[in-house]
Amino acid sequence: MMAKLFRFGNRCLQGLFIIFIFATLLFAITSPNLILGDNDKTGAGTTMVTTVILVIVAAIVICYQTYPNIRKGLWTLFVVHGRLTSVLFFLLLLSCGK
Repeated sequence: MMAKLFRFGNRCLQGLFIIFIFATLLFAITSPNLILGDNDKTGAGTTMVTTVILVIVAAIVICYQTYPNIRKGLWTLFVVHGRLTSVLFFLLLLSCGK
């Protein structure tokens, strides 16, 4: 009896969680902050570069959480070779700055 009650409660919470996750995704996609070009509501704009960077970062986070080989590769890149990586990122930042 307790196992059935636990499974029922667990399924209800999972369903509620899925509803909130999809609502968050829907509102994030339709957000005026991610409109490419000039935004009439805020007067600001999002460039294609910013949008691509956001998509790439999201893909890396998802791959990190999903694939052990990518997790191992990122660990090697940022922890084992951290000093070299940080110097290269710093030089990239300096070269891209205005």
